[in-house]
Amino acid sequence: MVHKLVKKTAQELAGAFYEWQAVRKAYGDDFYKNYPNVEAFMKRDWPNFVRVAKEALTTQLTDPTVSETEKQDIYDALINDSTLPYSQQEVQITGFRH
Repeated sequence: MVHKLVKKTAQELAGAFYEWQAVRKAYGDDFYKNYPNVEAFMKRDWPNFVRVAKEALTTQLTDPTVSETEKQDIYDALINDSTLPYSQQEVQITGFRH
């Protein structure tokens, strides 16, 4: 269980990762059989991007281009996320080549 903003950010990062890897042709045919499109990858693998999503959101708190309203929303999301029961929010799959 993660806060919806953390999940949304993790999904966006997963999508960006998939597209970047597709351009580089970094994976073989098996990868694309399992993940025929970016949506399939995002749906299944977004939990692998939770930690980096939290890091990206945390970084935005000090970004001068991010509005104070957005910073408050991010801060609230991160605080609320930290109170959620331990589950996938801190579980990262190891051995996944990023």
